Amino acid sequence: MNFTPEQHAEHLRLLAIAFYQNMAQTHDECEGLGLAGKRPFGNSGYGADVCEIIELQPEDLEGDYPVWSRDQTNYGRELLNTRLGPYLVKHGVEYFKSLK
Repeated sequence: MNFTPEQHAEHLRLLAIAFYQNMAQTHDECEGLGLAGKRPFGNSGYGADVCEIIELQPEDLEGDYPVWSRDQTNYGRELLNTRLGPYLVKHGVEYFKSLK
């Protein structure tokens, strides 16, 4: 998939928002902040969930449900699995440094 650097940055920004919105107090042995494991994804089709979060136009509709292409869902999985972590680290550090 070909996106401009600006579109790619916006996709990461939207995914980061979803990530932070799902941080919560955990109730496991460490009682710290964490993520609900299935949030914002309630199923195994997380590539499609990412496509929805980053507001990609679905390739088709099946009834009322959007259908994304294999390329789109692969892009969504790549964003989540390899690109979101470095983005959060970089932009989190920049944000907290700005609070001085």
